[in-house]
Amino acid sequence: RARFGLARATRRIGEPSQALSQLQRIVEIEPERAEVWEELGRTLRDMDQLSEARDAMLKAVELKPASVSARQAYAEILVATGAADSAKEHLEFALRANSDLERLRKLEDLAEKAPRQVETRWEIAKLYHQYDTADQALAWTRSVLMLDPTHREALSLVEELQSQQADKKDRPRSSDHGRHLE
Repeated sequence: RARFGLARATRRIGEPSQALSQLQRIVEIEPERAEVWEELGRTLRDMDQLSEARDAMLKAVELKPASVSARQAYAEILVATGAADSAKEHLEFALRANSDLERLRKLEDLAEKAPRQVETRWEIAKLYHQYDTADQALAWTRSVLMLDPTHREALSLVEELQSQQADKKDRPRSSDHGRHLE
């Protein structure tokens, strides 16, 4: 993870070619990390290697389809490569997500003012789940169950999220042999 942070910082200070070699090495070690593919796509974009940037960003979107930043960056690259029609669904997703995030902020403010409102908390949990933010979704869903231990949908979502977490822990990673490098 430290190497990824360094690569990201290197790109952001205007050294994309240095970041590129670091990111390519990380992708080889951890090909399942969407954020690495996304950063690789941004780096390639900064180097005007748009075809390669498109491929890397597509991989990020495939690995994490609910990532607003990856979908928006992918759409921008599609537009830059002349594929504006293909960018439409990704831009629409990003616009919906931005609207949902604004709604989420308002719901969180409401939950702070009225902390015992089960349905407000449930709406927050569903939005976090929709955008693949499992830790936040789980925390908010548990808060629903603290107020209403029989909330069926929340019970179901907690079970699903805990199962996903267990699957991630049990799944052997192709990168385990190289984790010390991060």
